[in-house]
Amino acid sequence: MIRKIIILTSIVVYSVLSQELFTEDEIKKYMTHENPYVYTSLGKKYIYEQKLNYAMGEYDTNVLAKYEDKEYPVSYGKYYTIGLEKPLENGVDMSVSYRYADGTQEYNNIKTSQDGELILGIKVPVISLFSQIDKRRLNVGLASNDVVKTDFQYKESMRSLYYNITQNYYKLLYLRSLCEIYKRLLLKVEKRYAFLEQGVEKGNVSEMKLIELKQQVINAEQMVISADTNYNNQFMNFIKFINLSKKNFDEKYILPELPKIEATNIEFDNAMNIALQNRVDLKIFNNEIQKVNLKQKYTQLLKYPDLHVGLYGVYDMKDDSEHYDQTGFKVTLNMSFPIEQSKYSANNLENKYSLTLLDADKKRLFLELETNLKNIIFSLYALEKNIEKSQNELELIKKLENMEKKKYDLGSSTLFMLNQREIQTIETEKKLLKNTLEYLLIYQEYINETNLYSAGS
Repeated sequence: MIRKIIILTSIVVYSVLSQELFTEDEIKKYMTHENPYVYTSLGKKYIYEQKLNYAMGEYDTNVLAKYEDKEYPVSYGKYYTIGLEKPLENGVDMSVSYRYADGTQEYNNIKTSQDGELILGIKVPVISLFSQIDKRRLNVGLASNDVVKTDFQYKESMRSLYYNITQNYYKLLYLRSLCEIYKRLLLKVEKRYAFLEQGVEKGNVSEMKLIELKQQVINAEQMVISADTNYNNQFMNFIKFINLSKKNFDEKYILPELPKIEATNIEFDNAMNIALQNRVDLKIFNNEIQKVNLKQKYTQLLKYPDLHVGLYGVYDMKDDSEHYDQTGFKVTLNMSFPIEQSKYSANNLENKYSLTLLDADKKRLFLELETNLKNIIFSLYALEKNIEKSQNELELIKKLENMEKKKYDLGSSTLFMLNQREIQTIETEKKLLKNTLEYLLIYQEYINETNLYSAGS
C-alpha cells in the first residue's frame, strides 16, 4: 500500500515538474502558419503573390504559328509562318519569324521565294515609351503593390489577433484567481461547519447555528460552481486561439497567478513615436497612395493619341547564283485618338478623389491613435492609484477579519459578524482583482495601439 502511494506521489510530482508556466510570451509560439487564425490572413498574401506572377507572365516569350492551304475554283494558295514574340517594358514588342507564301493571298498579297524569308520586327507605342508606362507595366505595378498591401494586412491582422488572445488570456487568469478566492471561502466555511457539527453532537452548540452555517456552505458551494463554470468556458474560448486541445494544454502547461502591477510611466510623445514607427495600417495608406499615383501616370496617356510605330526587316532565304537584293523592310503607323476625352476626365477625377479620401482617412486614423493613447495613459495612471489603495484596504480588511475570528473563537462575536467580515474580505479581493484585470487589459490596448507585439516578435 505504501509502495503504491509512493508511486502515485512520484507520478504527480513528475507531472507537475514537467509542466511549464504559460506566460504571455508563450502565446507567440502558437502564432504560426499551422494556426488557422493565422493562416486565414497569411493565405491571402500567398494568393496575391501568385497574382503578381500572373501579371509578370505578360512578359513571357510567345511562340507564334499560322498555316493555310487552300484550293479555290479560280485560285490556290499556301501560307505558313512560325516565330517568337518577346514583349518588353513600355509596351514594346520584338519578334523574329520565318514565313513562306505561294499562290494567291487575298488579304495582303504576300509572296515569298521557294525558300521563304526571315522577318525581324519591332513594334513601339511611342507615347508609352516616352511616358515610361504602359498597360503591362501598370498591371505589374498594381500587382506588386497588392503583394505589399497583403503583407501589411497580414501584419495588421496579427496585431489584432495578438490583442484578442491576450485579452482572453488575462480574463482567464482573472477567473482562475476568482475561483481560488471562492474555494478558500468554501474551505473556511466547511471547516467551521465540521467544528460546529461536533459541538452540536456534544450539546455545546444549538442546532440553529449549524443550520445557519449550512446555508453559508451551500451559498459558498454555489459561488464555486458558478466561478468554475465561467473559468472553464473562458478556458475553452482561450485555447481555440492557440490551436491546442485542453488535454494537450493541461499536460504541458499550468497557468500562473494574475501578474502584480508595476508602474509603467508611459510618456505620450514617446508612445506616439513608437506607434508611428510600428503601425502598418498607416503604411497601408502610403501604399495605396502609390497605387493611385501609378494609375494617374497611366491615365495621362489618355490625353494623347494611341500611336504605334512598327519596323520590320525581311531577308529572303533564296539561294540563287543571280545577284539581287535579298533584304527589304516595312514601316507601319497606327493611331487612334478619342476626341471627347471622357475616359481621361473620368479617370483623372477618380484618382484625384481617391487621393483626397486616402488623405482624410489617414488623418482620421492619426487623430484616433492620438486620442486613444492619451486615454490609455490617463486610465493606466488612475488604475495604478486605485490598485495601490485597494492593496492597502485589503490589508486592513484582513486584519479586521482575523480579529473578528479571534473574538468569535472566544465567544464574544457571532457567526453572522464573522461571515460578514469574510464576505467583506472577498469583495475587497475581488475589487483588487478586477482593478488588476482592467489595468492589464488596458495595457494590452497600449501594446495594440503602438504595435509593440510586432516590434518584439
